[in-house]
Amino acid sequence: MVCVTPQSPVGHNATVIRWDVSLARNGDATIHGITSLTGTGASQLREELLAQGNDERRLWLETYLAERCPGVQVDTFRFEGVEPVHDTVNITYQFHARQFSLIRGGMHVMRPGEVAPSDLSVYFRAVRRRYPIRFRYALRSEVHVTIHDASLPSLTEQDGGDSVRSAFGEYRRASREEGGVWHFDATR
Repeated sequence: MVCVTPQSPVGHNATVIRWDVSLARNGDATIHGITSLTGTGASQLREELLAQGNDERRLWLETYLAERCPGVQVDTFRFEGVEPVHDTVNITYQFHARQFSLIRGGMHVMRPGEVAPSDLSVYFRAVRRRYPIRFRYALRSEVHVTIHDASLPSLTEQDGGDSVRSAFGEYRRASREEGGVWHFDATR
């Protein structure tokens, strides 16, 4: 008898990032953040971090944050949901970064593609493929950024989004600003 494990719906496999940014006039920033992972992503991260000590966890977090914000220096951090095990893994942290935004023409400019990067380029590097691309699980990703203490940066990408649909799956990405909070959402 063969049993098939049902796939988790996209809503169950989620990564939600919330950043509260204190932005200096020169573009440097101090960021208080929380990243919450549920479903398969939480399970995989928990497995990776379970045997790691504090130094290895700090290195993992610095690498994770550097993908979104180059030049990160982590000040404080805490992992919850790894031990004891909970469905949701929460990572609470504070870090600072030079040039979180760039100054152009007297305005702060931020590139949303850095704060909320897409991982699709990892899957589509080769021009020719021998094997099909398989996403291990559906994923919903949200990034919410609140900026304080400086004139609100302008987006270098227009608000809105894009999507791709094929026989293999669907990818959607959207960005918007509401009440001083920037929202970046993606599903695949």
